[in-house]
Amino acid sequence: MESPFTRPADTGYAYHVRPDDVDRLFAELEAMGSPDLRIDAFPQFSGRRVHALTATARGGDASSRRRLFVSRPHAHEPAGTAAGTELIRALAGHGEYAGRFDEWRRWALEHFVITVVPDANPGGSARAPVTFWDGSEIPNERFFLWMFGFTINILTLLGI
Repeated sequence: MESPFTRPADTGYAYHVRPDDVDRLFAELEAMGSPDLRIDAFPQFSGRRVHALTATARGGDASSRRRLFVSRPHAHEPAGTAAGTELIRALAGHGEYAGRFDEWRRWALEHFVITVVPDANPGGSARAPVTFWDGSEIPNERFFLWMFGFTINILTLLGI
């Protein structure tokens, strides 16, 4: 059985990473209306929404299925959001996954209850200075201070 994760995407592939991207994805998933998907959203203190998707086949004995929880808690680690949203899209048959990997999708939904929270801190992610931090645009020391909430004014005063 072919899995959707056996080959890497093109280098130009548009991953869902920023909070607005995740919001749009979840709106599209809600519009699909799949009975195998449960979508929840929780308000964050910043006003953003923390989205959760639970995927499992409806019917049958769900209590015997294995459970998997996938999340990304830190605002400065976008790879977790990219991976989580790709898993969500594959389980939902969304976008380029539509009509592909149906055997894998059915198997996964029948054997697992999978809950994905692609970004548990969308307020922090929205404030991230770059989409993917690799140290090439912002020095480690400056990024470290941003990560702990220091503003650019403090950074300037510190000479960083």
